[in-house]
Amino acid sequence: MKKFLKFFAYFFGAVLTIIIIFLVGLTVYDSIQMHRLESKIVQLKLGDSREKAIQILGKPDYSWNKGEPEFTIFGKQKYYENSGMAYGKIMDWENAFYSDFPYFYPFKFRLFGPGKDDISIYFNGKDRISKIEMPKE
Repeated sequence: MKKFLKFFAYFFGAVLTIIIIFLVGLTVYDSIQMHRLESKIVQLKLGDSREKAIQILGKPDYSWNKGEPEFTIFGKQKYYENSGMAYGKIMDWENAFYSDFPYFYPFKFRLFGPGKDDISIYFNGKDRISKIEMPKE
């Protein structure tokens, strides 16, 4: 019985260590990615095309088109006035812990549009950049 408990303790410790290393690695990747995006965003100007934005910044994490429904929890449904793209982090440490299941979920889930810490690019009707929003510090 002692051997089993010792094995279980080592196994549990190893699994926990691997999970922690994975989360730390993902957090470091997130920080590097956001820094890279913030340094590349200065290459974009108002009036640039969607294709140029994708060429410079890469594939967006979230995108929406004009007229698509913007999901809301309360009240009537709104629709996006402009199309756009958002770039942001994978991890969401500010909202990682919950009082009910799953208790711990540190990943960002973008169902309700771009987050406050995302880089958002809005386009006019001609697919030209009309506004760039940086994360608020």
